[in-house]
Amino acid sequence: MIFFFITICFRHLKRKHPDILDSYKEGKSNGPLQPSVTNFFRSSDSQYGSNHPQQQKKVTALVEGLIVSCGLPVLIVENPNFRKFMTTMDPRFMMPSRHHICQSMIPKMCEAKKKEIKTELSVANFVALTLDLWSDRRCHSFLAHIVTDNASNMKKAFQVINELSSTENTESLDLLSFDDDTIWQDLDTADAEHVQCMLDRTPCTRLSCFAHTLQLLVRDGIKKPSVYTRAAMGKCCKLANLSHESTIFREAFENTFGAGRSIPSTNATCWYSLHRQIKIIVSLDQYKLGQLLREQQLEHLLPTPRDHAALTEFVNILQAFAEATDLVQGDQYTTIGSVVPSVIALHRHIKDLHGQIRYQGSLVDALLQSLHIRFSGLFNLLQITQDHSDRQDPKPFSEMLYPMASVLDPTFGFLWLEADHPGNDQTKSKIREEIIGKCFSIDTFIKCIIKLLPHL
Repeated sequence: MIFFFITICFRHLKRKHPDILDSYKEGKSNGPLQPSVTNFFRSSDSQYGSNHPQQQKKVTALVEGLIVSCGLPVLIVENPNFRKFMTTMDPRFMMPSRHHICQSMIPKMCEAKKKEIKTELSVANFVALTLDLWSDRRCHSFLAHIVTDNASNMKKAFQVINELSSTENTESLDLLSFDDDTIWQDLDTADAEHVQCMLDRTPCTRLSCFAHTLQLLVRDGIKKPSVYTRAAMGKCCKLANLSHESTIFREAFENTFGAGRSIPSTNATCWYSLHRQIKIIVSLDQYKLGQLLREQQLEHLLPTPRDHAALTEFVNILQAFAEATDLVQGDQYTTIGSVVPSVIALHRHIKDLHGQIRYQGSLVDALLQSLHIRFSGLFNLLQITQDHSDRQDPKPFSEMLYPMASVLDPTFGFLWLEADHPGNDQTKSKIREEIIGKCFSIDTFIKCIIKLLPHL
């Protein structure tokens, strides 16, 4: 009779009040469950129950602290040594299964974190989205985001973009954050009026991302490898896969080259993961590597002397691009001043390689061509190349802001002009005088600052 009554109530809720039924199911799944008789009468020396506060606290700490934050594999919960360690720490702790963590706990934590981020975004007045060429220890790329509500510089930048793009009358300029006394407190009245005049005349300009442009530049060159390089890269990829997928090969590799040594995997997003992989393979003792592959019956993966020479050239060519990528990702110093020195140094590096390479001619030609295309505005500005096209749209990196930033940075100054610029002394002297004149011109300086504000 009771079962029949419960069935009728359940059917009624399902047909007439589905929202109440859904909320009941959600509360039942997320809320504490009634303990079983076994758990209720469990002795103090036995393990925790699944709903015990200490059990839930330690399981949550295990998943969030070790698996998620430290990046350890879920298989660690099945490792006998780790289970013994946890038993020593707390004999009453009951280790969760890998299936429970993957199918239940991690999805619930993910949904909870998504709701938390959505709630934070819904109440934030301003959102700053920060992107970077970051990757974890396994070279897996990821997106880092920062949600903030008090980033004053970002607020000013967004206000400037919105107001200057949507208004044309002078009255609306009073709404901009540039009239804040805290910004212009060091300026006298005449200079403040001059700044306001420049704000009225100067539009906001989009600056290209140097790190992303470097990424695209190198990928243009990697797309055109030589026949020797393509075959050698295939061998490197198979060796890396074996070191991560085959326990037998991984153990033999560590016995040969040392404990903890491995060949990193590549990432399709970050080109320097490929450079890092090939660099490690080239640096290995080729005699020991050949002996290892013969013992494992993998002679077809043994790099030939020609393969090793081609890969060595590949690493040496892209080493300068890897150093430039690392330089531009600094977070303790300004990076806009490194654009001009890096581009000029890369241009000289590629030029010097002609006549010295044997297997990577197509790679060098593709890198030089892409460098001239993607930094055409900067090369025209510094009189390295001449623009003969009829295009009226601005070329990338054609702003005077880039050479001015490098000169005002004491780390670089005019060193790039003296050491790496291909021009003669007369051309270099002309460029030096032009940059110095722009730096001492308050009109040009304020224009550059205004263009830079949206990117702070």
